Amino acid sequence: MLRFGWLLLVLLLVACSTPEPSDPRARLVQAERQQQADLAAAGLSETPAAPPAEAEGQHPAPAAALVTLKSGEVPPSWQRELPRACEMEFWCGMAFVDNCPNPNSCRAEAETRARNDLRKRIAVRIRSRTVGRLYRELDSEGESGSRQFEQEIREKVATVELKDVRFAHFYWIPKRQHMVLARMVRSPEPEAPEAEEEKTAAADWFPVRLVAAGNAESEGLGQGFREHLALLLREQGATLLEGDDKATASRSFRILTLSLSARIDAHKGQFQLFRGKATVYLTLTVQDASGAPLARKTWTARRFVAEAPEQLSASERQEVLRKTLEKGLKEYESELLIFLRQHLQS
Repeated sequence: MLRFGWLLLVLLLVACSTPEPSDPRARLVQAERQQQADLAAAGLSETPAAPPAEAEGQHPAPAAALVTLKSGEVPPSWQRELPRACEMEFWCGMAFVDNCPNPNSCRAEAETRARNDLRKRIAVRIRSRTVGRLYRELDSEGESGSRQFEQEIREKVATVELKDVRFAHFYWIPKRQHMVLARMVRSPEPEAPEAEEEKTAAADWFPVRLVAAGNAESEGLGQGFREHLALLLREQGATLLEGDDKATASRSFRILTLSLSARIDAHKGQFQLFRGKATVYLTLTVQDASGAPLARKTWTARRFVAEAPEQLSASERQEVLRKTLEKGLKEYESELLIFLRQHLQS
């Protein structure tokens, strides 16, 4: 009798317990249903319930960002590249998190990564547009546009606030990968701050006239030297005088005289890989409007050459010296700017 009672108790417990599905797909469906119920309870469902009637004079609450979650054996098309709508209608970012036990375990991490990617893509797009604007302005002024502006552009990149971001979640079952597509409706893209402050600061600069000395055209390098200094001055906000500018005849201005000398010597040092050494001397002289000298400084740029000087043709020699000049302009740019500010600002 006692044994029969124990058997009856075990049968009752088995009948009352809820069997947990052993199939992984069945467990996934059950987890997804639970997720949808949690989203609906938090007000994040794709089909939220109608909001309660608002009292008179009250403003509606901002709509929460929509969140979707799907799963399957085949990943969505946006796994490899952003949808076409991301080119004009949305700003988009993506994130992928591997080794997720279930669709909900990596949700927070995936959304954080997607937000960071979205913010970065917006900033890079604005930065690229600013680069294009700067180069178009330089080209229209007849300059070569060869100088880079990355540092200044990074300072001018506008900050875009992320709001009402929509997340599309997908759980790739075979790879246990959680992927997220974050989308935010494009507002008019903010322009980088215009150069109002730069124009105000430029009032401290004397108008500058660039003059090439007799040896500035050494080895055909003078034009590159002149263009580089012109871009440096324009970037700082200085006004460049071209020819006989009668409008500024009554104003004080400065004359910046450019001088170059270059040579290639045989290299006799311990580094046997090089048989030549190119040297370029960059000299700047500052004069007032009457031509009286105010300051003078010379910078020396050197670069080793694999060939001996006598083995170089005329075109090869010119190319070697051009690269040496570019090396010197890049190496001494900060010193050039200090010299220009010191002697060309009022």
